[in-house]
Formats: sequence, structure tokens, C-alpha cells
Amino acid sequence: MTKFLQEPYYTVRDGRYCLPVRAEFRAQVQGIVHDKSSSGMTLFIEPEALVELGNELRLLQADEQREVARILRDLTTAVVAELPLIAQTLDALRRLDFAFAKAKLSQDLRAYEPELNADGILKVRRARHPLLHLQGFVVPIDFELGTDFDVLVITGPNTGGKTVALKTIGLLTLMAQCGLHLPAAEGARLSVFRQVFADIGDEQSIEQSLSTFSSHMSHIAKMLHRADEQTLVLLDELGAGTDPVEGAALAKAILLFLHRKGAKVVCTTHHSELKHFAFRQPRFQNASVLFDAETLRPTYRLVIGIAGQSHALDIARRLGVPAEVLQEARRQLPRDRKETEALIHQLSEERQAAEQRRLEWERRLQELQRREAALQERERKLREEEQRILSDARRQAEALLRRLEGQAEELLKRLRTQPVLPSEIRQRLRELWQQLPPSPSKPASADVSPIDRSVFSVGETVRVRDLGVVGKIVALSDGAKEAQLDVNGMRLWVNASRLEPVGETTPMTPMQLETATMRVRKMVSTPTELNLLGKRVDEAIEAVAKFLDDALLAGHKVVRLVHGKGTGKLRQAIHDYLRTHPHVRAFELAPLHEGGEGATLVYLHTEP
Repeated sequence: MTKFLQEPYYTVRDGRYCLPVRAEFRAQVQGIVHDKSSSGMTLFIEPEALVELGNELRLLQADEQREVARILRDLTTAVVAELPLIAQTLDALRRLDFAFAKAKLSQDLRAYEPELNADGILKVRRARHPLLHLQGFVVPIDFELGTDFDVLVITGPNTGGKTVALKTIGLLTLMAQCGLHLPAAEGARLSVFRQVFADIGDEQSIEQSLSTFSSHMSHIAKMLHRADEQTLVLLDELGAGTDPVEGAALAKAILLFLHRKGAKVVCTTHHSELKHFAFRQPRFQNASVLFDAETLRPTYRLVIGIAGQSHALDIARRLGVPAEVLQEARRQLPRDRKETEALIHQLSEERQAAEQRRLEWERRLQELQRREAALQERERKLREEEQRILSDARRQAEALLRRLEGQAEELLKRLRTQPVLPSEIRQRLRELWQQLPPSPSKPASADVSPIDRSVFSVGETVRVRDLGVVGKIVALSDGAKEAQLDVNGMRLWVNASRLEPVGETTPMTPMQLETATMRVRKMVSTPTELNLLGKRVDEAIEAVAKFLDDALLAGHKVVRLVHGKGTGKLRQAIHDYLRTHPHVRAFELAPLHEGGEGATLVYLHTEP
């Protein structure tokens, strides 16, 4: 078989496996011819042995195609059934993609969200044309309209940035109405207009027999018919392309017409008459793009309030026009024109100087605001730290009080069963007294003033200031100098100067009630004098410790210890003990009429 083949390989023709057989051996190879080469020297024959296999393969391929068609038909039917949901999903994806695109553009332009209004007010600081910003070179402009004026006339040299300023205003207005952030400083205010008309550029047409002037006028005529108070009109080179006198007159009439219809108008021009016209008309204002006379180049900065100069002669000198031509041109200028140009130049320089000062003050103001914000943040942190410290101290104090209340409750239980205080209980009471949080110090001006005793009456609820005990007055002495109190069933007389009125009181806890009862009991039963005559030193010291504990609980401020004169050892031992006692504020020998050297007055701290 190999000698009959043109090449030792097989190929596929019309989906059938064939051998490249030489034409002269056609009769020696049995099979079906499916194709031949372009030269006719090779025939592509399907061997007879493969015909039946090829037929079977074609049948299987046809079955496969039918199955694929069925699967695709089922899938298409399923998709068609979900078309509304798919359409909603696509719409959501479109909206998300648009939102992300706007966010990306806002990041690229370093843009901020504007404040929108319907009052025709536009006020933008550091506005930038988006395309120039993306190209990397742009001079921001400050712009406003609709507050003090409704028509703005921009003048200045060619290539000075008048048209760019016009386009920036229109483009930022449309961007705001499309929901885009603006490439401007934060706080930009833009109005929403129903119509935005613009006539910018030279659209002369040979096919339509339109000159520059005719093209502008055809557009402006349509604007004049449709303008209203919700319209922003942008006009570039108003009145150009025709006789200067007639062009200026027509421009004045157009601006007046649009202003009377309530439209907001921004236009650029080179006509000096329009500068003077804007100075005289109410709600009109001049603006200019600055020109650097030293470098003879524009600065592209927009200044509102000053009319600009065309600087045609300066630009011509920069472009190489001979000096004698420029001198002759200056001689041809009217005298009043020269004076006006000089005045405008002076005003421009003063305005530039004022602008520099304004920028410097703005920089200083921002620095002060930054420092103020830093100080406020520091103050806020200090307040938070103070609150945190107070909260921690309060929690610690509450925890300590809860712990002391538990220990005091245990001691009270023991006191109920033992009429006499053992030494360990007295020592524990001293420890609890020392652990109590100190009372807040009172300012000097908060000294307790004498109480008008006439305010107390029988049945009134009062508090004993130095004991913290609350009771009800059941009787008053003559002159109301003393009051008899009922405290939990016990009655005692108290000097009225120690009392203070209280309002609605919250019920006392069992422990507080028990403590108050014990203090009143001690107050009633504990004297203010202790007789130590005839006692040994150790007995006297133990008696003094118990007496001082009882006096503290009773609220006594001054007590007297009678120890006698004798050899002075007992007195000295008592004085040494008093010096170490934590609740003895001071002590001294009693006056002669109260015992002299035979007795000692002890002054106690009645508050923890």
C-alpha cells in the first residue's frame, strides 16, 4: 500500500478519513474518492475498509449535534424565563459601574461634592477644568455669580484664559447637575438650571454661507427666544466679527435683554465699551484674566471686579513686531484710552497685591484653625482621661465600700452578742475607720453658716450633721435651742446648731439602720469624761482606747481624761498613747477650773 501513496500520512476530507493516493494507482486502491490536489497528481481516497466506520462516525456526529442543539434550546428557554431578572441585574451592574466610574473620576480630579441650590447662585473657589487637570497643567480660578451681580463681562488678552474660564464655568455646572463631584475647593455652591446655552468658538461654514459673525448671531438668536430666569448663558467673544461700534452696541443690547429675562450671563469680549457699560449697569460686573507685563505672558488667573486689558501691543512686541510699528500704534491710541489703560493697570497691580495679602491671611487662618483643632482634640482626650480616672476611682471606692460594709456587718453581729467591746473588735473598728474613703474637702466659702432655728418644727425630719443620723423632731426646748429627736425608737436631745433639714430621703439599708442605731445608742450612753484615778498604766490605756472608740461612734468632738497629778507617769503614758492614736486631732492639759494638770482635753476627728 505504501508504494501507492504520494505521502505516508492520512488526511480528512469532508469529515472522512482519506489516503493521498497517486493518480496512476487509482485502480489499485479500492474506495471512494473525496477530493484531489490542485495539480491532479494526488487523489484523496477513503479506503473501502473504512467506509462503514466513517458512516457510523457521521451518524454519531449527527446525534451529537442534535443533542447539543437540544441542550442549547433548553438553556435558551431557561434564560428567556429569567429575562426580567437578568435585565434588572444588568441595570444594577450598569448603575454600580457608573457609580464606581464617578468615584474614580472624583479621586483622579481630587474633587468634592458641591452644594446645590435653585436660586441661580454660583460660588466656586479654586475651580479647575477637568481636562487641563488631567493633563497636569491648570491654574485654578475663583468664580461667583448670582449674589451681587447676574451678568459678568470677562476681558483680557488673547490666549489669556477667558475661553477656558467660560468653559470651566459651564462644564462644572453640568457636572454638578449630572451628580458628579467638582474639581474645586470644598464648599462649592452651584445652581441647578433648566437650560444651559453656550456659544463658544468659531463655526463659520462655507457650505452654509455663514461667516463668523453670522454663525454667532444664529445661535444667539435662538437663545434670546428661549432664555428665562432658570437659564445660564455663556457667550464667547460677544460682538466680534463685525464693525466694532455696531458689534459693541449689539452686545450691550443682548446683555440687557438677557438680564431683563432673569438669565445668568457670562461673556468674554475685547470691546472697551462693554467694560465701561458693565461698570455703570446695576447687577453687572467686570472680570479680567491677569497678564504679567514683565514676562509678557498671561497668568491665566481670573480676577472679578476689575476690567482687563487686551495687551495687543505687548503681545505683538513679544511676537517680534518691529519697535517703530509699535511706537506708531501707541501714538494712534486716543488719549482717553491711554489714561483708561493706565488706570486699569494700576488697579490690576493693587488687586494683585491685595490678592497676595488675602492668600497670606487665608494661610494664617488655616494654620490657626489647624492649631485650634489640635487643641480641641487634646482637650477632648484630657477630658476622656479625666472621666476614665474618675470612673476608675469611683469603681475602686464602691468596691472598697462594699467590702467594708460586709466587714462592718460581721462586726455588728458580734456586737449584738457582746455588750462590752473586746480589744480585737475595737482594733478592727479602727482599721475600718481608717480605710473609709476621705470626705470631699469643702471650699473655704462653704463654711456652715448659723442655722435659723425658727425653721425647725415638731414632726420635721432632720439630720445630725456630724453623725449623719436622720431622725424626726418630737419636741423643742424653749427658744428652740435644742431639739428632741426620735431615731429608730430612741430619743435624744441635740443642740439645734448640729441639725440640718432634709427633704425626701431614701429608705436606709439594714446595715445603715443598725449603724445609726448603734451611734445613737453610743451617743446617749457614752459620757464625755473618763475617770482613770487609781488605775495602773496598762489598765488605763485599755480603758482610754475603749472610751475613745465609743466617743468616736457617739460623735463627740472633745472629751476629758481625768488621770490625776501624782508622779506624772500615768499622765505621760496617756499622752504618749494619744500621740499615736489615728483619730486624735490634738490634746492639751485642762484649764485650772477643769482640773489643770490632773486632766487632759482630747480633740477628736469626728469624720473619717
